[in-house]
Amino acid sequence: MENTIEVVSNLSSNGLLLKSSIKNENIVLLDMHLDIGDLKDLKNYKRSFLKNIGYNVDVVDYSNKIKFLLDNVRNNKKIRIWSSHKNSNEYMTVLYICNLLEKYDAELYVVYSDEISNEAKSVGELDKEEIKNVDALERKLLKEEIIMYSKIWNSLLNDNSDIRYIDFDNKIKSCSYDYLEEKILSELKKYNEIRVGKFISNLKIDCIIDEIDYSEYPYLIERLINKSEIKVIKKCDDLFDCLIKKEKFISNKKGEYTDLYDENKNLTGEKLFREKGTKLIVPKGRYSVVVLAFIENSKGEFLFQMTSKRKKNVWATTGGHVKSGQTSKEAIIEEIKEELGIDINEDEVKLFKTYKYDDAFKDVFYIKKDIDINSLTYQEDEVEYVKYLTKDEILDLINNDGNIRKTNIDAFLDIIKRL
Repeated sequence: MENTIEVVSNLSSNGLLLKSSIKNENIVLLDMHLDIGDLKDLKNYKRSFLKNIGYNVDVVDYSNKIKFLLDNVRNNKKIRIWSSHKNSNEYMTVLYICNLLEKYDAELYVVYSDEISNEAKSVGELDKEEIKNVDALERKLLKEEIIMYSKIWNSLLNDNSDIRYIDFDNKIKSCSYDYLEEKILSELKKYNEIRVGKFISNLKIDCIIDEIDYSEYPYLIERLINKSEIKVIKKCDDLFDCLIKKEKFISNKKGEYTDLYDENKNLTGEKLFREKGTKLIVPKGRYSVVVLAFIENSKGEFLFQMTSKRKKNVWATTGGHVKSGQTSKEAIIEEIKEELGIDINEDEVKLFKTYKYDDAFKDVFYIKKDIDINSLTYQEDEVEYVKYLTKDEILDLINNDGNIRKTNIDAFLDIIKRL
């Protein structure tokens, strides 16, 4: 172990290693909370949001720890990361280290707590006796694995969502603060008033929020206080001692709510707010519903629109998200009216097929109707112009990697098979 540098991502993991025979000077604690908040300042080895997660400074600088790690890699020291497939912060530390060390000929190993004990969702839940024979527990990362994990990290960095978590398929997914804050506010309604520490304890016991670590709950509560959605009745120096209640609040954000569904497309009673112009990020185990319509005229041509510059100028058919309280049919009729100015009757709209994806159901509708495209009024921020395309023209766009919206392709190919 003398030539091994141990990397841990939280205090509980650090404490476990200190109880073992591993020396303190060989442990690097990268408690960066990579599963939450803006990642853009990581290029300078800093995190600038951690004040309400147990830190007394606004910016936490990890540059000395990173330098120590890199110096040891250059000196051919073995790097061992302690992680879990069930803890998003610990798992993301593996991705981050792989990205950091990809260009080096580093000897990287990982110990996963859930491979030692299925009940250990994080390293800190292990017992020191369980890690006595650590060399038999570790797994060496192959170069191709390091490259793969580095690419996943880059993808997450580019996405830079609010929250990153592990879904039931052991894949990193994303969601917005809005979704978790809705959960917190919904739970806070149950109390006339409550101390923050007690409220956080109840959230943990009832497993209300399992996407992020327990230590990160105060950050979300502080956000809601700053947004005036939680009222502080009694202010204390320590956030945990503050007395709070849910504030009556009307959001001024432009956007809409969408309902969330379970894997069988049953309403869960949960809603997610999507601010206008932003991507809808759906939490694990939940699905949104989107709609799509193919309009065919009597000549066998399909009505397609060239989307606006804001929508990346691609050929696409009409579609969108189903708003809260809407049926899919109501949603597609509304989308066609808003985007193209076309009035469609309910009896003209036929459900063709429902597709299921990782985080959404897509209801595809077929409409047989002759429309005078010269009389249409477009939604300018959505549509540049419309055109009837033949089946062969659309297939040519698909087969030659033309600028056609990718999410339209599977449904179109299925439709022409059945017509």
